[in-house]
Amino acid sequence: DGAFEGCPAFNDNGAKPRWLLERFDDLPVHEVCYYGSRISVESLTQVLESTDLEGGDWEDAFGMTPFHILATCPNLNTNIWECLLKKCPRE
Repeated sequence: DGAFEGCPAFNDNGAKPRWLLERFDDLPVHEVCYYGSRISVESLTQVLESTDLEGGDWEDAFGMTPFHILATCPNLNTNIWECLLKKCPRE
């Protein structure tokens, strides 16, 4: 329970529910960070430059920010962290 309380379960056939498949719709920075182990700094920079970083939602359906998502990536290049830290607004 806990973190997944209230979330729809996987379908009986094992398919992912729509809300999970659409998790990053309208959250391009989150989506590119999800693939943090496989992206380049240039790819992240391109997404950051084409995204409104001052407005919008910084939490996805699980309440995770792009920084949380990067923290879950294995073999993450530290240059990706540095890029996100330099370009994203911080509280």
